[in-house]
Amino acid sequence: MLARYSISTKLFVIVAFLFVAIAAIGGLAVFQMRAMNAATHDIKDSWLPSVRWIGEMRVQSARFRAVLRDHLIVTDADRPDVDKNLAARKADFDKAAKAYAPSSLRRPNANSPTSSPRNGTSSSPPQPTFRPSRLRAT
Repeated sequence: MLARYSISTKLFVIVAFLFVAIAAIGGLAVFQMRAMNAATHDIKDSWLPSVRWIGEMRVQSARFRAVLRDHLIVTDADRPDVDKNLAARKADFDKAAKAYAPSSLRRPNANSPTSSPRNGTSSSPPQPTFRPSRLRAT
């Protein structure tokens, strides 16, 4: 059956088939790279800002604990200055928590564990709370 075709025709068909196969693999790669790029942008736009604000909240809570320690060991004369610093640290934490709250509300995904297919609602992540009144010495 293939004996009636010349060797140059056979080689041309093989090379053309390989070219089409390589082009199809390249097209599939471009399609997959688009999906990967979309996922990368989702991570950059949705997840990384919230990670940054969580880190800021962690730093501010550590600073608050350091100032709280100072509050416990200073004399009564210096305590108003430390109380101002304590209030400033709490304000910085609250600022970071407010910046984190909008970035933590992402659009629900069909594969997301927070979306409920039964009632169509999604549960939002719990909001961070900072209660320095628990930590104060009485």
